[in-house]
Amino acid sequence: MRVGGRPLAILEGAVDANGEDGRLLVGDKQLTVQVVSIPADPRIWRELGRFGTSSTRGSLVDAIAIVRAAFEKKREIARGTLLVLNAAHLGAVVGPLLIAAYLDCHGDPVAEFTLAGAWLAGASAHSTFEFRRAQ
Repeated sequence: MRVGGRPLAILEGAVDANGEDGRLLVGDKQLTVQVVSIPADPRIWRELGRFGTSSTRGSLVDAIAIVRAAFEKKREIARGTLLVLNAAHLGAVVGPLLIAAYLDCHGDPVAEFTLAGAWLAGASAHSTFEFRRAQ
């Protein structure tokens, strides 16, 4: 958000037990932040924990399905929050093409899931993108 020029401050007081991974002040609006790592499939994380490595191959359609599964996982508990999909493990597929393809396939996740905002976060600020149409 800062890279995009939005005024932003990190607030104290997030309560993990309430599903709050963080709190932000964006302009004059306070937002609760929830983060979900993708892929959300627990089998991948078990494999990673057990063997120290995991890999998956797939198409853009598969990447869209991974993103969709993360939104669905948070459907009921993320309402009103800024939902960040931590996609640092997805690599090169994270980018404007994935955002546009998701929006074409499923529409606006902010409206559908009643979110304050939705972001796909790659490994750096330059690989982090808001779910919105490019302007």
